[in-house]
Amino acid sequence: MRDLSILLAFSLTLVSAEACTQKYMEWYKYYPCKTQKTVIDGDCWKIQSNMRDYSLSHEKVWGGSFTADNVCNSCEDGGQMWCTCTIRAWRFREWMYEPGSSSWPKMPAGWKRVDPDNGLNGWYDTGHKTIDCD
Repeated sequence: MRDLSILLAFSLTLVSAEACTQKYMEWYKYYPCKTQKTVIDGDCWKIQSNMRDYSLSHEKVWGGSFTADNVCNSCEDGGQMWCTCTIRAWRFREWMYEPGSSSWPKMPAGWKRVDPDNGLNGWYDTGHKTIDCD
């Protein structure tokens, strides 16, 4: 019976250690007001693709499922609009080593993380419960 208790405790620990979380990161760039939405969409999808490819080449540190969406503010007096691209990682593995943003792939020109110093290289917790990893 004691052996069964130890095995059960180990199994529960193993499952909880491999539970993933959902996180997001925001990127931003100023565009000229007349920029077509397809250009902004393309840049945002490129960021998503770069982050997914990085994750896949690093043992799925951020998982393999990503989504991306973007929004732009109204045109400012200077003739530019501030746009954000939100990348969501749906199977983020917090327990894995992530070497940091200095080793990430290059993103499309001009894009920067909204808050790179928030503690986890710019990633924010979505507040959802943990989920099975992919």
